[in-house]
Amino acid sequence: MIKNAKWIWLNKRAYPNVQKTTTWFSAEHKQYICRFAEIEKEFVFDKKIAKVVIEISADVKYFLYVNGQYVGVGPVTPGGDYNCPLSMPQQYYNTYERALDENRVHIRAIVQTVPIVQCDMTQGQNGFVCACKIVFTDGTSQRVYSDETWRCRLLSAATRGGEFDFTQKEDEWNSAEILSSVWDLYPSEIENTIEERILPKGKKTLIVKAGKTQTARYELDKIYSGYYAFEVQAEGLYELNIYDYEKNETQRERRIAIKGDNNLAFRSLVLSSAGGFDIEIKNCGQTDVKIENIVFLFQHYPCLSLGNFVCNDETLNKVYQMGKHALKICRQSIELDSPKHQENLQCAGDYHIASLMNYYADGDTRLTRFDIVRIARYLELSDGYMFHTTYGLIWVQMIYQYYMHSGDKDVISIVKPALEQLLNRHLKTVNRQGLIDKAQNYMFVDWIDVDGYSMHHPPKALGQTVLNAFYYAALQSAAKLYGAIGETDLQSVYNRRADEVKHAFECFFDKERGLCFDGLTDTDEETDWKPKNPQKRYYSWHSNMLAVLYDLAPKERQKFIVEKVLNDETLIAPQPYFMHFVLDGIYKADLFDAYGLSQLRRWNYMTEFGKGLVEGWFDCETYRYDYSHVWAGTPTYQLPHKLSGLKIIKAGFEEISLKPNLFGLEWANIRIPSPKGVIVINLKQGQTPCIRVPDGIKYTIEE
Repeated sequence: MIKNAKWIWLNKRAYPNVQKTTTWFSAEHKQYICRFAEIEKEFVFDKKIAKVVIEISADVKYFLYVNGQYVGVGPVTPGGDYNCPLSMPQQYYNTYERALDENRVHIRAIVQTVPIVQCDMTQGQNGFVCACKIVFTDGTSQRVYSDETWRCRLLSAATRGGEFDFTQKEDEWNSAEILSSVWDLYPSEIENTIEERILPKGKKTLIVKAGKTQTARYELDKIYSGYYAFEVQAEGLYELNIYDYEKNETQRERRIAIKGDNNLAFRSLVLSSAGGFDIEIKNCGQTDVKIENIVFLFQHYPCLSLGNFVCNDETLNKVYQMGKHALKICRQSIELDSPKHQENLQCAGDYHIASLMNYYADGDTRLTRFDIVRIARYLELSDGYMFHTTYGLIWVQMIYQYYMHSGDKDVISIVKPALEQLLNRHLKTVNRQGLIDKAQNYMFVDWIDVDGYSMHHPPKALGQTVLNAFYYAALQSAAKLYGAIGETDLQSVYNRRADEVKHAFECFFDKERGLCFDGLTDTDEETDWKPKNPQKRYYSWHSNMLAVLYDLAPKERQKFIVEKVLNDETLIAPQPYFMHFVLDGIYKADLFDAYGLSQLRRWNYMTEFGKGLVEGWFDCETYRYDYSHVWAGTPTYQLPHKLSGLKIIKAGFEEISLKPNLFGLEWANIRIPSPKGVIVINLKQGQTPCIRVPDGIKYTIEE
């Protein structure tokens, strides 16, 4: 339907400077001021309407209203990479269905002109397109499309993304101008985001006397992602500011600045991440200013929440639920690292953890699939380049885990070209022994500072071992994926490359210490994201736990390595992100009984705050943490996974094994979603596990 609609925009003569835009990372981005256009059309009929189906897209972003009611925000982002100014080759449109009971349809969209956050993407040209199917109560229907009869104007009050001057005179309406399309549109493959109304703790109504200034604080019970909304009653000039924060006022930032002189129904236009906020009003008029109906509109991808975990340890229960909430606020039209940063799809290390959390906590795999596909489309555009080298390799594991949990074999063929380009790009950096030796960079490892180096982009001596471990895991995952679609030749190629890495990996072992060191100290090319290589050996949890997790360390040495790592205070220790791999390594070495829950209880640090997950446990000189980061949520995956001992033997839960273990807890109840239904496991110390597995899943229970 949308293929028949015309792309339209503001009249060039009326708005010559609001036509072109640019990506977030382009050199010209700072030269653009974000404005908002208003586009509308009303259709009136001589019979009643039952519903309207709307297909819509815009560049950069739209907020859609039908008959005065908010409907949705979009389009879904096509994805991209950090520090990449390129536009993505494919764009998307969203579809909405709205029930009506009148004879008119009024379509109104507010369209953002410039990227405000990293994951806002553009083709460099502002534009709007819309197609509507109007279904009448008599069963007939009519289609209408965006064209030159629609009208447009600049929303003069919105001077920037968070700055508004409602004392400005509204612009005159102009007829829309038809554009030549630069957009290759495809339907969104996921559901539209939804909203929940969150009522903050604070005064329900603010009344500010003439000439006075007043500030009121509003606390949210958790950190939420979303938009501010409220109503103002005023007959004179006032200034209103909103300052928000995730944890406390010492980190608060001004999010909204409003200048007004009349009544106002306000809804913000930039996704925020807040655990609380202050409203400051300066009444410059002669009569009272009244602010009421103050709400936070929680925006997120629809959640099924089919999975759950609860046990006798309240700390672990809180940790699990905090991760579940972090997953929810980060699931937008892509998996975000956090609603604070809103980074793009290159952060596959974050999204790998989020996807595993989702398999156990929610059960809807469509967003994960779409993320995987959009990352593939970017990699095809970039010839396999990803800014963070480890994240590209972790993406391969993410594909394999998605296939095993969903049984969706089709996705493997879709991502195959990108997979080949990614791994062939890394192959060019491999030495004769099979190890990555001349990497483009060694990032990302962790948010840690070591001897003045950031482990975000460490030198070779601090990052080579980790990168090769992820390379090995990626090669193994690729081999399994190709085996699943019958590509046995490619399966053999990647198994052979993986064997070469495993054999050559021995060069990283220090026999005297019985541990891996973090990389060779030979000369390495220095770049912006790869510091000069120091002549010093480093030893970390990171290299050693990956060596155990991926069987790069001999099996007979794995328990020793894990225990050595966990008890040696001289080693470089991880932040919450990398603890995901640490916990998997502990389980791999069959030491979860001794160390697993004690490591998970370290998250008690986060439950003391209680509103969100902090990005790091200890300070990093080069970086400021947020408190809404999904990568810190691995316990939401670890707890149900490890206590159930679930192992998927055949993709899509065709065959599984379970190895339930309380690891010292008194009891635990677990619900794990699968494509065939929810697996229920109830454990109680001293009693036989009570297990219910849906029909269609072949399963065994291991002792």
